Amino acid sequence: MRQTVTEILRTQTGKPLRYFHKDKNKFLQTQTDEKYPIDEDIICFLKDTPLTGNNEKYQKMYDRFSMFYDLSTKIYARLKNGNEEQNYAISFAT
Repeated sequence: MRQTVTEILRTQTGKPLRYFHKDKNKFLQTQTDEKYPIDEDIICFLKDTPLTGNNEKYQKMYDRFSMFYDLSTKIYARLKNGNEEQNYAISFAT
C-alpha cells in the first residue's frame, strides 16, 4: 500500500513524507528515499550513529547512573513517606 501522508512534512523541504509498509515493517520515506521507521505507531527520526566527544562521555555516565536510579528512588520514597504509591500520588497532586 502506498499513500501520501500530508500532515507530516519534512522540515528542511516542507514536502510530504510517503507512508509504506511491507509485511510488519512500516516507514515514512522522503522523495530522496531517506527512510524513517515507524515502531508501534511512533516515527523514529533519530539516526543510529555513534556518539562522540562529550555526548559519548555523558551518555556512558548516564548509563552507569541509571542502573541505580530506580532502586534509589524506591528506597527514598519508602523512607520519606513509608509508601511508594503515596509519594507518587502526592507529587502529582501538588
